This record gives sequence, structure tokens and C-alpha cells, in this order.
Amino acid sequence: MRTYLIGAMVLGLIAAPGLMAQNEGEGGEDKANEEKRPDRREDRPHDKKRRDDEKRPEGDKPSDGKERPDIDRDRKERVAKVFKHLDANNDGKLDRVELKDYPALLRALAEDKEGGVTLLEFAKALAELHKHNKEHGEEADKCIDELHGRLEAKRAEEEEKAKSPEEAAKDRGEEAREKNRQDAKDHREKRLNGENDDEAKKREAEEEERERERLRHAKHLKEHAKKHNK
Repeated sequence: MRTYLIGAMVLGLIAAPGLMAQNEGEGGEDKANEEKRPDRREDRPHDKKRRDDEKRPEGDKPSDGKERPDIDRDRKERVAKVFKHLDANNDGKLDRVELKDYPALLRALAEDKEGGVTLLEFAKALAELHKHNKEHGEEADKCIDELHGRLEAKRAEEEEKAKSPEEAAKDRGEEAREKNRQDAKDHREKRLNGENDDEAKKREAEEEERERERLRHAKHLKEHAKKHNK
């Protein structure tokens, strides 16, 4: 029995180095295979999106399609109003205008007092400025304010032309009466501040005469319109 145990121990000592070397070799192969094996996490969509977003410059549009937080909302809304005014086909489309054409279009807008085609071309260029050239925002803001002023003036002119002679005369009469009320108020304040009463009375008499002349003119227009309608 003792001989058997001694023999087993000897065999164990002889075999141990070989087994250790084999285990080390298998471990090395496993490590090499692990290095070669691709990281499965890289293939997951949300990990790819995260890596893409990390590579993007700060302030750029993320890959999930959300808007940048630093966009000037007010400017975008005003550009939308320009499109609403000038999108004749109501299809939400305007032809692209290159940035290099912008100065010439702006000059055309300044020279063309009637608006028309140049106004439309200007709006196209302006929209492109806001969409593709954010660094020109301050200049575009000034121009879009000018454009809205032109559009509002044109709209008011068209509304005035569409009025009947009676409506126009009535509006002019209302404006004249409001002006007279304001002038009378100013004169009273001046008298309280020591203005010469004779000069104030003279001015009031002149304004009353002008008001009577306006009323006579309005009456004449009304009578003329009645004759024309007959």
C-alpha cells in the first residue's frame, strides 16, 4: 500500500508541469480569441447613436432629428410668415436662391417701390439665409423687418382701394375728428400753461373751418356716388 501511494505521488509530480503548460496555452488562446472577437455592444443601435452624437460638434443637430436648442425661434416664425405671404401656390415650396445673389436682390427690393417679382425673389433669398446661413441672422432680421413693412403697406393700400367712396369718406371724417379732438386737447393744455388766448382762439377757428371744408367734401363724394349708382 505504501509503495502504491509513493508511486502515485511520483507520477503526479511528473505530470503536473505538462498539465500547467497545457492550461496556460489554452488560456492564451482564449485571450487571443477574445481580442479578435468584435464587441457586440458596438452593434447595438442606441450605442451607435450615442457614439455619433459624441463625435458631432457642440450645438449641431443630433442624430435623433430634434432641433438645436440655440435656434432663434422668433426669426423662424417670421420666416414662416414670409412664406405664407408669398407662397402663391400654397405648396410650401420656394425655389432655392444662392447666397451670392442676395445683395443684388436686396438692392432690387430697395429700388422697386411697387414690390412684385423682386419682392418674391428677396423673400426666397431671405429664407435661404435663415435656413442655411445662420451667421447672417442679424442682417436678415433687419431685412425681414423691412419686408414685413413693405407687405403691410401694400396690404393697407389694397384695402384702401377696395373701399367704396362712402367708406373712404367716412374713414377720413373719423380721422379728421380724432385729430381735431387731439388738437383741442393740446390747445387747452397750452392755455393752462399760459399761451395767449387770442392766438389759441384764432387757431381753433381755423381748424373748425378746415373741419367744415372736410365735411363738405365728404358730402360731395357721397352725392356723387349716389348719382353714379343710379
